[in-house]
Amino acid sequence: MNGIRAHSDPPLRRAHAVGAVALAFLLTAGCVQTKMSIAAQSAAKTNALDGVNKLAVMPFDNDDKGVVTAYLESQLFDAKASGLTAVTLVDRHSIDKIKNELRLGRDGGIDEAKAKKIGRLLGADALLVGRVLPGNVTKNTSSHQATECTAYENSNKLFKKCISTGIKTVTCTTLVATVSIQPRVIRVTTGEVAYTKVQNGQASHEYCDNGGTAVDERVLQSNALANALREVRADLAPYRYVIDAPLKQSADGLTGASREAFEGALAFARTGRFDRACSQFTQLEAEGARTIAVRYNIALCDEASGRLFEARRRIVEIDGDLRTPDPDINLALQRLERRVAEQAGTPGASRSDKPPKKR
Repeated sequence: MNGIRAHSDPPLRRAHAVGAVALAFLLTAGCVQTKMSIAAQSAAKTNALDGVNKLAVMPFDNDDKGVVTAYLESQLFDAKASGLTAVTLVDRHSIDKIKNELRLGRDGGIDEAKAKKIGRLLGADALLVGRVLPGNVTKNTSSHQATECTAYENSNKLFKKCISTGIKTVTCTTLVATVSIQPRVIRVTTGEVAYTKVQNGQASHEYCDNGGTAVDERVLQSNALANALREVRADLAPYRYVIDAPLKQSADGLTGASREAFEGALAFARTGRFDRACSQFTQLEAEGARTIAVRYNIALCDEASGRLFEARRRIVEIDGDLRTPDPDINLALQRLERRVAEQAGTPGASRSDKPPKKR
């Protein structure tokens, strides 16, 4: 099954900008499963910042250490620096100066009139304000029976053989931290609230009395807050993520030199040489080896290179040739339909892959 994951983003730290398409392979238990990691980009989930050129991120209510403001500022700054958005941020010094001059508290003190005044003073088109809602950590325990060794052989061996076992009741504890934040985007010219949504973040940790250790609840709450903030960031600006798509490895329908070349291409892929793998898959197709596996793998190569329209064309063609459903094809078809639609409206998206001209 294809996996989708966000780029590395440690709790409450600036996410690293994404470079070129990363291609990697994974080893799974029992067999080798080669996956292609495809860098993708999505539009913001809302249009809250459409038409906004300059945004002021104001201090959030109940954010005593300022971590929420710092996180959102860094994420939106990175989105601007990476060409994902055109929104510029008002510098923190100017915001602090205005806040002190107007004797502003936190989010609760910014109404429509104040929003307009602050916006004029800062030269901002919109304000991002909000509050951190009270969070909590719940603790649940459960028990299960487990087999344990009760006696070992009497020897000087480093790893001694177990000669007797027994049943023990093991108690496990699960901690679940939940944190909620409520951001608002206020348009300065009209005082209109263009975006407001309660975002919930959750983080959990389990440990048992026969293994694992407890975690500081403050760390767990910090992770939950980071998860909620990632959702806010995705709502407000385009974002990048990674798709882990498995290559098809069946050589069915191939014989002789074609089968050998296909297996060689997979061998290159397993060592991270997707450039050679894609070249060999393409050569196989040119020589008449048009199996589902060869054509699907070429479609992944097209997608990884940003040729989304070509990748979708190939997948649609393969889907039409199937006699029974194929999970990989279904997922690829859904994903590419969505990505092609998003590409047309995503600021900063690559335009190297143009839709085919109508005939």
